[in-house]
Amino acid sequence: MKNEKNNTIEILENGPVYFRGNIEVQNSDGETVLTREKIALCRCGQSMGKPACDGSHRKAGFKAGMSVDVSDLPANGHRNPGKLVLKTMKDGPILVHGSYTITSTAGEHSSDKNIALCRCGASSNKPFCDGSHKTLPFRAS
Repeated sequence: MKNEKNNTIEILENGPVYFRGNIEVQNSDGETVLTREKIALCRCGQSMGKPACDGSHRKAGFKAGMSVDVSDLPANGHRNPGKLVLKTMKDGPILVHGSYTITSTAGEHSSDKNIALCRCGASSNKPFCDGSHKTLPFRAS
């Protein structure tokens, strides 16, 4: 029997985005750089180990809530086995492709809409990217 895990995205207050499930991280060229069952990815922009979180958000005083506006994320009505691909864009967001359940203070919401998550720390629409990285000296592969 195939081992299928539900893919979850958890937004941590003032901290990283935590992914669990069948996770594949790709670079901006689409090459797989790692596969994991769980990983915490930086969303403050300060980690020295991008895309992974190294705890730099604490020293940087990063502030971001756990609230997520899911009104633009259509519900898929089912649990979400299969691969969740996280593509790190050069000097930009993390693109999320696949089926997932996102958890926040608003509860749980299952969707399969592709999303872009902020990793520069400056988006006014956290955890989602609003393009703020384009006006910053944010650098990440």
